[in-house]
Amino acid sequence: MTDEEVEAVARAFYESLENARGWATEPVFLKERFREHARIAIAAVEQYEAITQPKIAPLTVAVPLERASGYLMQAADVSILPGSTFRAVLKGPSHIYHEANADYFKLVGHRNLFTMPVRDALPELAGQGYYELLDRVYTTRQTFVGQFLPISLQMVPLGALEERRIDLVYRPIQNRGGEMLGLFVEGCDRTL
Repeated sequence: MTDEEVEAVARAFYESLENARGWATEPVFLKERFREHARIAIAAVEQYEAITQPKIAPLTVAVPLERASGYLMQAADVSILPGSTFRAVLKGPSHIYHEANADYFKLVGHRNLFTMPVRDALPELAGQGYYELLDRVYTTRQTFVGQFLPISLQMVPLGALEERRIDLVYRPIQNRGGEMLGLFVEGCDRTL
């Protein structure tokens, strides 16, 4: 937490008051009280981020992705979401479907995905931010974990888009040499 962050939050707290007369005109002791509250608020946000956005290492495989994907699709120890049901393995920077389970197909409408990039297989995701998330995770190698995210999917062939709520993980897959191979996708449909 920097002094600049503390000052900015303290001023924002102050300026949210209806009777604020101007930060520069207030006595030092009052400004310091706002700074104390700002430090507490920033610390709370940092704690929340540390809990909800943990640094989750990429999955490292010792064999080619084609051989590792079967294990990734079945093994409980690669999952970071309790109760996850759908899984997929995407290959390369274009996020080409290599493998997906039955629950994933149920969510996306039982269409043919294999050997297709996500952008071609699920065109309805355009504008929803999911392509960009995939690209970011692949580029930065930082796992994405989202909960109760809205997503609109065509679950029935030629059907209308349906809004769902999902918990979702995009996790990088790399080989032992650190070369990026693809992404592991897992999650569950939480639509009520």
